[in-house]
Amino acid sequence: MARIEAHAGLSGLRGSVAGMFGGAVLVGLGGRTWLGGAGYASAQVEYMVPGRGTSQVRMGYGGLTVEFEVADRSEGTWSAAALAGGGNADASDPLVGVEIGSDNFFVVQSVVRLRRPLRGPFGFAGEVGYRRAFGVQDIPGVDNGSLSGVTASVSIYALRR
Repeated sequence: MARIEAHAGLSGLRGSVAGMFGGAVLVGLGGRTWLGGAGYASAQVEYMVPGRGTSQVRMGYGGLTVEFEVADRSEGTWSAAALAGGGNADASDPLVGVEIGSDNFFVVQSVVRLRRPLRGPFGFAGEVGYRRAFGVQDIPGVDNGSLSGVTASVSIYALRR
């Protein structure tokens, strides 16, 4: 069994809220466990750097995902999932479009998800979670906490048995 997902949502980024989009491919391991990969990217957000002015930052990340279905209810299937992997963030000066910093980082994310089948192989899901970044140091005004934050998204999926 395999599942392909397309996500759209919001996430905390550098003290603001950024639009996020992404996707995942997971394979059922039997029982109630799924394993696969996922990736996400953010829209740019503006922030102030003391002594420098306004800058923009965006990020992308992805990694290995494991999901455990924990309960089937009338509203759908509840599950808990975790992602561990890496990412990259870039900051630029919006006035001249010059990159002022870029850094790679380690990321972990945990989510609680509710999946509900629609018609045929398709379904809908909603999730909330928290992303934590580690190792950010080469971008002016951006640190681990700047790239960590609450996430919320909706997704559509196709299930192949």
